[in-house]
Amino acid sequence: MTPAADTQFIPHHPGFSACERTAPVMAAPPSHAVSRPGWEDALIRVQRCGLDLRSMRADLQADATIVRAAVEQSGWALRYACVRLQADPDTVRAAVQCAGCALRYAHAHLRADPDIVRAAVGQSGIALLEADERLQVDAAIVRAAVEQSGWVLQLVREPFRADPAIVQAAVNQAPAALRFAAEAMQHDMKVLALFVHAAGPDYLFQQHLSVALRPPGRFVGVPSLRVLDVCERVTSWSR
Repeated sequence: MTPAADTQFIPHHPGFSACERTAPVMAAPPSHAVSRPGWEDALIRVQRCGLDLRSMRADLQADATIVRAAVEQSGWALRYACVRLQADPDTVRAAVQCAGCALRYAHAHLRADPDIVRAAVGQSGIALLEADERLQVDAAIVRAAVEQSGWVLQLVREPFRADPAIVQAAVNQAPAALRFAAEAMQHDMKVLALFVHAAGPDYLFQQHLSVALRPPGRFVGVPSLRVLDVCERVTSWSR
């Protein structure tokens, strides 16, 4: 894939996300930076590796343009921004859109901002744990988190593990996350039907083999039901 004309492509590395591998071409420096030594070099550095912000002078860590470029390349660079910019909504939003869990370095009032938190969990569901406690029990935020990663279901409060909408969203994204749902949800026919549909025949067949080749026990994906039991019950229910 050819990068856009206004971006500079950084070679792939498994430790970096797509936004961390693409850095925008340096724009003309703002007027306040013209007389600041090393400003242009600093901008080039953070466009290539946002985490280089950590070794820069305090005045550069407080420069909005430098910091914005850094967090757009690596959201984790927010850790090294000055306190003022860690409390800036635009800077924090750019950071969490690149690395959701960078929310932990945002000012407390932004960790309690629904829009910021929604952006964070939309990038990484586990960022829910970095949000203000009041938002960790917000059903809309929790659902957004499990929609991004169904495995987050194991981290949410107990009432949400018994919430049909949240469990279904989690199972649709990661079928085996059903193991973390409340017992009643693990036997709910609508949830099981979604599980069978989302898991697909290959997954179910592999699980059936794993059950058949070991002593009787619990199915890994649905703790109290074997694969064939799930399929049989869902088929009979849907007739």
